[in-house]
Amino acid sequence: THPEDIGKDIVEFERIMRGESEGYAMNKRYIRKDGSIVIASIDIKCVRTSDRRVDYFVAMIRDITEQEQRKTEALAAQSQLQATLDAIPDLLFELDLDGCCHAYHSARTDLPAAPVGDLLGKRISDILPSGAVGIILSALREAGEKGLSAGKQLELQGPQGKLWYELSVSRKHVDPGLGPRFIVLARDITERKASEQRILNLAHYDSLTGLPNRALLADRMRVAIQRAARQSARLAVLFVDLDRFKPINDSLGHDIGDQLLKAVAERMLVSVRSVDTVSRVGGDEFVVLLGEIETTEDAARVAEKLISALSQAYEIEGHELLVTASVGICIYPDNGTQPNVLLRNADASMYSAKEAGRNRYQFYSDDMTARAIERLSLEHDLRGAAQRGEIFMVYQPQIELATRRIVGAEVLMRWRHPAHGLISPARFIPIAEDSGQILLIGEWILVEACRQARRWRDRDILDACVSVNVSAVQFRQSDFVRVVERALNESGISPNRLELELTESVVMQGVESTVQKLREVEALGVKVAIDDFGTGHSSLSYLRQFTVDRLKIDQSFVRDLPGNADAEAIAAAIVAMGLSLGLRIIAEGIETEAQAEFLQSILCKEGQGYLYARPMVADEFEAWVAAWEAHRLPGAS
Repeated sequence: THPEDIGKDIVEFERIMRGESEGYAMNKRYIRKDGSIVIASIDIKCVRTSDRRVDYFVAMIRDITEQEQRKTEALAAQSQLQATLDAIPDLLFELDLDGCCHAYHSARTDLPAAPVGDLLGKRISDILPSGAVGIILSALREAGEKGLSAGKQLELQGPQGKLWYELSVSRKHVDPGLGPRFIVLARDITERKASEQRILNLAHYDSLTGLPNRALLADRMRVAIQRAARQSARLAVLFVDLDRFKPINDSLGHDIGDQLLKAVAERMLVSVRSVDTVSRVGGDEFVVLLGEIETTEDAARVAEKLISALSQAYEIEGHELLVTASVGICIYPDNGTQPNVLLRNADASMYSAKEAGRNRYQFYSDDMTARAIERLSLEHDLRGAAQRGEIFMVYQPQIELATRRIVGAEVLMRWRHPAHGLISPARFIPIAEDSGQILLIGEWILVEACRQARRWRDRDILDACVSVNVSAVQFRQSDFVRVVERALNESGISPNRLELELTESVVMQGVESTVQKLREVEALGVKVAIDDFGTGHSSLSYLRQFTVDRLKIDQSFVRDLPGNADAEAIAAAIVAMGLSLGLRIIAEGIETEAQAEFLQSILCKEGQGYLYARPMVADEFEAWVAAWEAHRLPGAS
């Protein structure tokens, strides 16, 4: 007998002996000689004498080892099946063709509409919404015809939001006489649908602003064009580019730049109709699709509304930011009938608006495409132009008006294109700024100007300050001061022999950061001049904070001197204000002795212009300096 079964039948045997039982039956395990287990079914009956004493026993013993093993295996399989079912997160139902539930299984305790158990014995139409019922019944009919139905999806509203299920329906084999039965597997695919939606959003929407991206815009344009073609209607594409966004992004950081872009997107959305599309197609580039317009004036009114809305001040993390927008307008079918053509032409007209002064809109015309292509060509050719020797420097002397002594030289940039000859700085510098190439070119100019100044001093040709123009894009770079420091170190020039010229508009953008950066420049010993003074919108309270050495009167005021009362008053006011702040004053664009004399009369002590010399390359400048010093007016020191 198996050790665990020894004594298993003693209790029953004692009951027989006491007369309480006539027999018993049980299963017991025995150990064979080879160590294997045998299970036996034992049936014991007793035979008694007339006085109720046990006479003898009758025992029937059967080997039921295989039966018990099969039973154990069946129980294990059933348990495993139940465990498998319990592990399935999906809903399982047995339905008939009418949608009546005959059985169910689910690890979940409820449905979005009702507890799972409430379906038992009821039709799904009593519990679920009609839309879901229709989808399920359709799947049942399909499975009845084909034996299987898969892939149908239904949406249910749950307490925490929408839930999605994917149905798989198969026909069940049933006994003859029973109606068709179906096993319905409802798999929860809510997370999968959410992932699909996220992927769709990434593919069609801008992740920062949530606006449609270029791909979705193209789809909407195709649909809008098809509709406009059927109805013989017109539509408009507005290409919107922020003016001077890059300096803000570079100086204050991408986080603030991103917040500004989101604020711009919000203003644009409230400036158009709900049927129109506002999309972001690039860094600070947006496109507005006006699906239906009556006249071109409708597009112009929207452009004006956008320009006005975007030009209002933005308050972001304590910074008051100002940006404007240039808008190019292209009309279907007048200026194109394909999405890519309309976008290209709107882009071209936007650049035309920028060239016309920014903060305005411009309708497309045929010659704009040629200008846009030319601009792209120049941008391409500009890359590496300095390394190829095409970019070079010229120098214009700066003169002390009373003594005619040379007090400095302004460094100007020129580009001699191999095919187009000399290209005006007014044409290529904006391209260099917009494309970011000004950073490399500007640093090269700064280093070379310092080296040239050192060479002139070492050769006793000129020991004066060189003034280098600094682009807004350069100045806003976080490492700008380090760039200046490297130029000084590489050239060995004394810091007080370098002057940086910044336009008035540059120093007024991001005043706090400008003040800090100017203080760092001052700490190096480098001088700073404000160029084109009087053409911007400087605040005198801010001007007092700037560590500036010199103000430069813009040539637009000098041109009308003397004789123009307004120009005379403005020039005199600039000089008086500058002197009161302890600044040196220089006037640019002096072409006549009368202009020089008037400037001296209002105490402007320095000037430059064609009256003295045009900008010259280094060799010509050296020859001019020698001739000028030899013929200076008698008595000058």
